[in-house]
Amino acid sequence: MKHIITSHFDGQTSALYLALTIMLIVFSPRVSAFVNRYGVTLPADYTERLDIPYKQTNRWIGYFDFYAPTNTAAPVPVVINIHGGGWDHNQKEQEGGWKPYFRNGMAVINMQYRLTPEAPAPAAVEDVKDLVRYVRRNATQLNIDTTRILLTGASAGGHLALMGAYTMSDTIFAVIDRYGVTDMQDYMPLSSSPKKWIGKEHLQDTAFIRDMSPLYHVSDAAPATLIIHGDNDQVVPYRQSLWLTDSLKRHGITHKLFTIPGGGHGRFTDEYKRLSDLETEDFLCLLGICPSLDIRLFGAVSDSTILSTSAIQAAIDKAADEHIRRVVIPAGTWLSGTLHMRSNVQLWLDEGAQLIGSTNLEDYPVISPAYVSHTNRYTNKCLIYAEKCHNISIAGKGTIDGRGWHETFRADTNDNLLSIKLRPYIIRMVNCHNIRIHDVTLLNSPAWMQQYLNCENLSVRGVYVKSHYNYNNDGLDIDCCRHVRVYNCNINSDDDAICMKATNADGVCEDIIITDCRIAANCNSVKVGTETNGDFRNIRIENCTFHRPDFPTMYPRPHRALAGIALEIADGGTLENVEVNNITMTDIMSPLFIRLADRGRNYYDGGPSQPVGKLHDITIRNIKAKTMGITPSAITAVKQGRVENVLLEDVYITLPGGATEADVTQPVINEMDKAYPENLMYNGINCAGLYIRHAHNITLRNVHFTTLLPDTRPLILTDDADVVRYDE
Repeated sequence: MKHIITSHFDGQTSALYLALTIMLIVFSPRVSAFVNRYGVTLPADYTERLDIPYKQTNRWIGYFDFYAPTNTAAPVPVVINIHGGGWDHNQKEQEGGWKPYFRNGMAVINMQYRLTPEAPAPAAVEDVKDLVRYVRRNATQLNIDTTRILLTGASAGGHLALMGAYTMSDTIFAVIDRYGVTDMQDYMPLSSSPKKWIGKEHLQDTAFIRDMSPLYHVSDAAPATLIIHGDNDQVVPYRQSLWLTDSLKRHGITHKLFTIPGGGHGRFTDEYKRLSDLETEDFLCLLGICPSLDIRLFGAVSDSTILSTSAIQAAIDKAADEHIRRVVIPAGTWLSGTLHMRSNVQLWLDEGAQLIGSTNLEDYPVISPAYVSHTNRYTNKCLIYAEKCHNISIAGKGTIDGRGWHETFRADTNDNLLSIKLRPYIIRMVNCHNIRIHDVTLLNSPAWMQQYLNCENLSVRGVYVKSHYNYNNDGLDIDCCRHVRVYNCNINSDDDAICMKATNADGVCEDIIITDCRIAANCNSVKVGTETNGDFRNIRIENCTFHRPDFPTMYPRPHRALAGIALEIADGGTLENVEVNNITMTDIMSPLFIRLADRGRNYYDGGPSQPVGKLHDITIRNIKAKTMGITPSAITAVKQGRVENVLLEDVYITLPGGATEADVTQPVINEMDKAYPENLMYNGINCAGLYIRHAHNITLRNVHFTTLLPDTRPLILTDDADVVRYDE
């Protein structure tokens, strides 16, 4: 039997209730931010009303606190916050942290509900629903927009927010869940608090327990959902949010899962707390709640021949100056030169919007960032630029097209740098933190598509990149950046698809996760290097597919799709703690290329060269690859260095085979210390599968090479290397 959750107000509205409700319309605006007695920091243009009763059941009275803007006559969206505490402790007074809602002009209701000692399930769910009904009945006095009621909560509060949202889907506009329980059946064995809340009489009642689980209330009518959860939560398992995400996806519900890497049960770092706030604001913008500015209000014209740079920049500047989150580029074609992003601004491209780069080089003024980097030698122009900014975002379903195919950007092949200083990047951000690049399409860069230099907390999600019409068409360059997440992207590029660099000796690429991406590159799919003046550590690449592009390469060579995973140290620096897992490759020349070289290039004019770097502690698992050509994978170092501590496990590589002695054009393999590190340096050697040289502690466990045709070359060739093989 399905247990239907119902609720009602147990008693008539008293004169006291009515009086308190009417009091809500009497506002007393303040002249500055104010911290109330519960520790809530209110903006200057907000008022508060505390401890308003909304429900009485027997001797229990439910109260809520109400915070609302005073500077608007129009009804405002409201978010109802539900506190956590395992359903059996904590109070509303312990809650706070509603900056994303205050910044976007929303009202906030902070509620108390019946705890387990007062009444077990489903009492708390009934209280949430009764408060929603109270708000709807009193919407006029509260000045609330009843079409935009949101629920939010953390832990047990997140569970109750989800329950309210999914069982009142015709009333709730959206829900923001912070590490809440989604499946009580899975959670009950882990803690005593859910058992107490469910109640002794229902502990064996599977139908009731499922009915208290948000996961089983998801339907095609469920409201938009944001989920924030740490993947190291030891209280509410992260898997619960993954299950909810899968269900929302199956039902076609607008949703986002924001994962806090290494995050526990709400014990996030200050930086990730700020990122969670930013993710919440972006979600509100996605729902159309946040204030925005349309570039047409500033004179932008949808016309591929009329420059709108000044108008778009004016919108960005006004948004920054007046604390407006979003600048909207609507459907149409908008021509622009260099735009400068500002802190706390999101550039939003509506579906059907095309921001196209000017083909007049005068529209791209020279920009020289303060941060010293080797890349400053060969780039000084871009379409979208940011320096020393924070909380910035480029998002939406629109397109940014650099028109790199235009004759203006044609490279001079007689120039060693192929005229790269005349070819603007599309996106370049330097010394920035808290960056979101989400869901946009990026096309046809004249050079690199996007570079992030000395940035922190970068999220690139759901981005489609296609760039095959010029030289140096990298898809994504991550340079001296920390805390980077690249996920669910589709990158198709002529040069390297995703490339990590450290072009300053004091810089470091650290804590980088690349996952669930589909990659096609005529050079390397995912690469570290070759610019490696600084260090690289704690890098994870997983759950990706690599394949050969359908486009010919710009470069004068017959070879394409050079390497799948390329880990290279060439200019000093250290590369350590890299994990690669669950990668499928199709028609890639060399699935793996690991190289410690000694190019020793400095990163500023007159600067010193660095000694040979270090490359160690690499784990590569679960690789399935089908290769093209006869160039093997490689793990090699210069004679004065060593690649150390590399594990290859469960690696299955299918080779075309067919090579004969005539194909061995490098019977003697030179050291090539100073050569540009690339898999083609070993083209023609007497090895079909994996070449290992100057390496220590290399472990091959369940590594298999299969040739489709007979091949005279050995599958594995070693030189000055200690290799342990465990083949099953």
